[in-house]
Amino acid sequence: MNPEQRTSGRKALKSTGHLTLDRSPPLAMRTINLARDGMAISAPERVIEGAHCLVDFDLVLDGEPHQISVGARVIFCVYAGQSQFKAGLRFVDLDLSSSAAITSYLSH
Repeated sequence: MNPEQRTSGRKALKSTGHLTLDRSPPLAMRTINLARDGMAISAPERVIEGAHCLVDFDLVLDGEPHQISVGARVIFCVYAGQSQFKAGLRFVDLDLSSSAAITSYLSH
């Protein structure tokens, strides 16, 4: 695997959210960074590479929270220490509203 698969720039994002894998209860997670086409997260459990999931998180723009809920695919997952796993997600079903909110966040 190529260690650098990013296709767009990233910006730090510290938020909480949930990751839901098929037929599993939502898993609490924290966002690390965000890009136009994906994000990095930290979670207390390993997520399977290649799995499809739903990721929900809040994005604050101009003081207003925007709920983002998007389909994604797990690109990688590695142990990050302190009982946490770092995972890279690539968005697969990004709606226009969420895409516009992410683009606005990245441009500020």
